[in-house]
Amino acid sequence: MKEYNGYTMSTIMKGAWKLARRGAKKFGGSAREYFAESLKTVWARVKKMVYVPTWFINKKSTVGMFTKTERALKVKETEKAVYVKLLVDGECMWVPKSVLLHTIHPA
Repeated sequence: MKEYNGYTMSTIMKGAWKLARRGAKKFGGSAREYFAESLKTVWARVKKMVYVPTWFINKKSTVGMFTKTERALKVKETEKAVYVKLLVDGECMWVPKSVLLHTIHPA
C-alpha cells in the first residue's frame, strides 16, 4: 500500500473523516461539508511530520530516555536544521537535517 511519511492513504482519509465528524458535531451540519477542509488539515500535518532518531533524542533531551524513533512536527526550518516538537512529550529541540529520518525504516 502506498505510504507518505509513514502514513497510508487509508490512515490519512480516516483521520480526515474523524476530524470532519468532530467539526460537524461541534458546529452543526454534516461531516461531508467539513471533509475538504479536514483533509487539507490532516494532509498539512502529515507533510510536516519527521522522525527523530532515538540516539539524538537521548543526547539532547532533558526529559528522559527514549527507546524508539519518535515522531515530531516541524516548527521552524533553516538551511541546515529544523526546530521540531516531539509528539510524545511536547519537548522542542533543534535537529540537524542530516540526522532526520523522513520515513520510518523497519528494523
